[in-house]
Formats: sequence, C-alpha cells, structure tokens
Amino acid sequence: MSEDREPYGELDGNSYAIAEIERLPRSLSRDGCVVSATGLTISQDMPWSSYGRLVRYMDNLAYAHSVRDCLFKFYVGDALNQGEDIYGERFSQIFDRLHWAHGYLSNVQWVCRNVPDENRDIKINNWKFWCLIAPLDTDEQRQWVAEAHEEISIGDDWYQRLKERLDAWKLSKEIDGIDDEEQRKEVAEVAGHNANVSWTHVRHWKRSGKIPEKQKTAVEWWMDKLDEHGVEGDEREKWFAVAMEFVTECRKRNIKPEGVQKIWKV
Repeated sequence: MSEDREPYGELDGNSYAIAEIERLPRSLSRDGCVVSATGLTISQDMPWSSYGRLVRYMDNLAYAHSVRDCLFKFYVGDALNQGEDIYGERFSQIFDRLHWAHGYLSNVQWVCRNVPDENRDIKINNWKFWCLIAPLDTDEQRQWVAEAHEEISIGDDWYQRLKERLDAWKLSKEIDGIDDEEQRKEVAEVAGHNANVSWTHVRHWKRSGKIPEKQKTAVEWWMDKLDEHGVEGDEREKWFAVAMEFVTECRKRNIKPEGVQKIWKV
C-alpha cells in the first residue's frame, strides 16, 4: 500500500475498527494497483493477466464477505442470547455505546433463538431467508433449507422464487389448521378471491374470529348494485356494458381499476 495514502480517520477512536478496515486495501495492493482510503487506481501498464487476477480476487473476496456477514449475525445473536442467560440484570449494560441499533439486535437475537445451529447452512448467505423460516418448527426449517439449495442451483433470484412458494405454503398451512370446517371453507374462499391475503392475515382471523367478506369481482359488485337500485331491462344492459368497458380498458392499460363504483357516480 502506498505510504502517502489518505488517513482513515478516527472512526470514533476505535483502533480495532481502523485495523479491520485497513485489511481490505492492503490485501488489494499489488504491482499496478494503488489503493487509497476511498478508491483504487489501476496503472496503465498493468498486465492483462494481473488485472484478471485482481478482479477475480475481488469477486471471491466480495462473496466471502457476504458469507461472513450472514454468519457473523449468527455469532452476534448467539453471544447476546447466551449473555442474557448468564449475566442476568447486568446484561442490559452491554448495549451502551454499541454501533448496532437495538431494534436490529432484537431481530438478530430472535432469529438465532429460533433457528438452531444444526439447521444453519453457511452456503445460504441471505439473512432474509433465515428471518423467513425462523417462525417454523425445526423439521419445517430443514425442509426449506433443502428447498433453498435447489433454488440456488437454478440461478439468480432464488430468494424471491422461494419466498413466493413459502408464503403460499404458509397460507395453505394456516387455512388447513382451522378446526371448524365451515370457517375453514369461508377463509379459503376469501383468500382465493384476494391475492393480497397472507398467512398472517389468516392467523389474525383465526385468533380474532373476525373473517372479512369475500372480495367481489367487478362483475359481482356491479350486478349487486343494479339489483339494489332495481335497474332492469334495456337500462340494465346499457349500464352493465358501460361498467365492463371501463374494466376492460383498465386491464388493457395495465391499470388496476379502483372499482366500478366510480362509474356509478358519473
């Protein structure tokens, strides 16, 4: 590393942080590459082979850091959870002057408390995934860890694909867990007519006993409104045609109709 590099600053006077942050530029410094505190400069005469090795090294380093960052959250959460058990009332003092926000640490502790060590996998370096499966029991977690490996082998966007499948599975599980058959059918019907219904909604309905009415389609809403006002014959056909034309136009333009209620006010 060049001797006249820019200083890293005090970093809250933390010499450990300074030593840690210096490791990266030092590891990148080599013939034809000069690293400062805030940037990197490639020499015009740097050999192509050296340049290729540098970029591949940074790629591997970035991947290793992503694995490390996810793994480190498990270390932090375990340390806090075990410290809380060991030190009792004194434990709260550890949060004084930490760089981490308390809400962030609470999330990390919760995930680590719910995902046992034997279910963790260093190859799945996406913390959102671990948050996603933390509410599941240990056997279910193992199932979805295996599912995650399959999705990762397929390619990019694996997390989003898996999340959609897992959300659908959670929704189905919550509905199947309703003991009362009539209530189960009612909830399934409501969920089937509303794509925005999630497993958390169903869990809330189960606990509160309050199930919302099934969301009506534009056709159902309009037919009910025409019945309510006693519109019959040619007049009914005319207004129904107007409503359907409005809905069709919205779909063509990929606009979500706010509801055919708007037409009724015209």
